[in-house]
Amino acid sequence: MPEQGDADTQGNSAPKALTLWWPEAGDWFSALYQDDSAASRSDALKKLDRAWPNGRRLLARANHYRSQKTGLAAQASYLFHQPQTLAEAPVLAHLLADAPSLLAHNPFWVIVSPVQLVPDRDTLRLFPPDNLAIQPQEAEALFDAFNQHFKADGVRLHWLSPTLWLLGMPQAISLQTTPLAQAANQSVDAILPTGNAASHWHSLMNEAQMLFHQQAVNEQRREVGQPEINGIWLWGEGTLGEVRSRPEAAIAGESLYLKALADLSNSQWLPPCKTYQAWWKRAQTHPPCRHTLIHLSDALPELGSLTDPAQGHSVWQSLETDWFVPIANALKSGALDSVFIDLGTLGRFYLTPSAARRFWRFRRSLRHWYAL
Repeated sequence: MPEQGDADTQGNSAPKALTLWWPEAGDWFSALYQDDSAASRSDALKKLDRAWPNGRRLLARANHYRSQKTGLAAQASYLFHQPQTLAEAPVLAHLLADAPSLLAHNPFWVIVSPVQLVPDRDTLRLFPPDNLAIQPQEAEALFDAFNQHFKADGVRLHWLSPTLWLLGMPQAISLQTTPLAQAANQSVDAILPTGNAASHWHSLMNEAQMLFHQQAVNEQRREVGQPEINGIWLWGEGTLGEVRSRPEAAIAGESLYLKALADLSNSQWLPPCKTYQAWWKRAQTHPPCRHTLIHLSDALPELGSLTDPAQGHSVWQSLETDWFVPIANALKSGALDSVFIDLGTLGRFYLTPSAARRFWRFRRSLRHWYAL
């Protein structure tokens, strides 16, 4: 990705570079475009294209880069100009209440998330916490049971949220895991942790599974027909590594990882921004801010929560008026020096005011980017 403004040679504190990140854009397009009949698909495509006249013009005039299918940490680190991927666990550990002391003695961290493991023929299938409607008191009960059970072994979890527990270790270890998002709904046989002490971690996971099965939390869930919270998944492991300080930058999003990344890089954190105008106003009142990474997903409803295709089309349409039109105007007026738009599987697009004036590049159908 081309470097976006970190330095202000003219002393102007106004925001000049914007990165708009919507990794689920391709999923939205696919869901809204799919239909049983070719005629209906054609109509759906026309409707989606008509909703983004300025958006499609910007994408056509931008420098296009192919999408890279990576996780949250890798994407966020890249888009926020970090020299390397900052693993989830050590970044999140900086949000712990007693972080300075813990980090001084435990440089290596791994995330432990409560999950459901369901027998499926001769394997176990993992269902992530997002599918389980875990209540805080349920997570606390299992968290406490785990720490009490493994206390004699010197294993202690640190609470960050109902679905994010952290385990720190005094030295880096050989451990490779599969991110929770990739493990979701999969058979765990081929994706269990690997490394020199893999058997130790497998045993810990098995023991935790037996422990959780006996807990009152799961007895109550079984009685009312709710899915059990009967296992743990390890992921996001690593040491922190080099962090680039970016005091003239900001991150807008509600994810704990993004909050921690902003803190670690000495940057500003902004709450989710639903519109360009909302972002501009916040950035102007928190100077200096030369570059902002906006995780647009945090300002939009989840695709799976929509009950009517009309709701999806309404969200799709709102991006044109809330983001693409004002971005086009800002590039034209010089209020923005550059814009980088990451639309997940639809691709990555880099724009400057001069690129936005490439009038000879005609708008393309969104299907063009989806097919690349």
